[in-house]
Amino acid sequence: MNSVLANVIVWIIISVLILISSFFSASETALSSCNKIRLKKLMSDGNKRAKMVLNLNEQYGKVLTALLIGNTVLNIVISTIGAVIFTHYFETFGAGISTIFFTIVLLIFAEIIPKTYANSKAETICMRNAYFIHFSTILFTPLIFMFNGIREIVNKFSKIEEKPEITEQEIKFMLEDIKGQGVLEESEGKLARSALDLDEIVAGEVMTPRVDLVSVDVNETVEEVKNLFLKEKYSKIPVYEKNIDNIVGILNEKDFFEEYIVSKEFKIKDILGKALFIPPNINIFKLMSKFQKSNSHMAVVVDQYGGVEGIITFEDVIEQLVGSIYDEKDADKGEDVIFLDKNKWKVNPDISVNVMFREISAETAINLKQNSTVGGWILEKLAKLPKNGDNFIYNDFKITVTKMQENRIMEVLVEKLN
Repeated sequence: MNSVLANVIVWIIISVLILISSFFSASETALSSCNKIRLKKLMSDGNKRAKMVLNLNEQYGKVLTALLIGNTVLNIVISTIGAVIFTHYFETFGAGISTIFFTIVLLIFAEIIPKTYANSKAETICMRNAYFIHFSTILFTPLIFMFNGIREIVNKFSKIEEKPEITEQEIKFMLEDIKGQGVLEESEGKLARSALDLDEIVAGEVMTPRVDLVSVDVNETVEEVKNLFLKEKYSKIPVYEKNIDNIVGILNEKDFFEEYIVSKEFKIKDILGKALFIPPNINIFKLMSKFQKSNSHMAVVVDQYGGVEGIITFEDVIEQLVGSIYDEKDADKGEDVIFLDKNKWKVNPDISVNVMFREISAETAINLKQNSTVGGWILEKLAKLPKNGDNFIYNDFKITVTKMQENRIMEVLVEKLN
């Protein structure tokens, strides 16, 4: 009777140890896969356990070491006790049978089941086991100190650099993933990706180039300027003196016609707004800040020699964030990326390569590091002045020049091959 009771007690002890091992395994998985944003929301609602889990996450390396130590020690103890029991009953074959039996038991009940469950209920498990994890970290502090010291020595000699927890590229892939799960609408996902791309797009990519610039001489007659405003339908026009490289200010349509109604006898230079000059390589995120500080909606892009390369407006910047903005004045301009057929688009070569791929292939846009217009990109790839029909392959896309005007690319066809 005493022998039977002793065996029962031993198996109860083994079962308890397996249960505790499952707690270690579940806690390890839950802590590594819990959603910090969700926990921060719970903490802001007054959940003390969520705050405790976030504190544990801040010392993740130390906590993880404690959980691994606890799990490993328990598994060794369980296997040792099991080996003794099975050797008592099966003698020579006891150790082998014990190894097979406890490997299967520990794999199922201390690894697969708890980790699978913890992965699906990460935040719940973390908060439920918070005090258990905290106690384990305190209990194994001496061993943690020793193992972390060894790890730091290995990292030092291996020259392992600390990396950020999450990179911008990973955020973009996360946005694609959660959009695919239906958490974000298509428009919301596109807006979030565009916001992340703002610091990668420079003014030179989205400006109106010099050849398309509508401008006026400061000494032009009032009637000529009026006709230009009525014809071009722009709200602002850059004004130069003698030549286009000498911009002296920006003429606002509203200011002009307010003055024109009162008297037709006035000078253009008297109602000019100050021009904002910027280099072509300034990213549009910084440019947006400059627009706000200068209370200006138009900037002149100049090269290193002071020559005018083009202009960029506040609307151009906003369009990189929310997409094309059209009003009745833009009705004749058309769209920059037009869907023609399955896997086929007509593209305006004056837009940036990033914008083009963001419209037709989010995955390609995520991996793309190209700061130029589509036309400039094509010239770079072909390394010559193209003719109609010239093309090249980029990833799974065929890029074809379909319309040239003199030496300028006017239209591009993009086809997805697979």
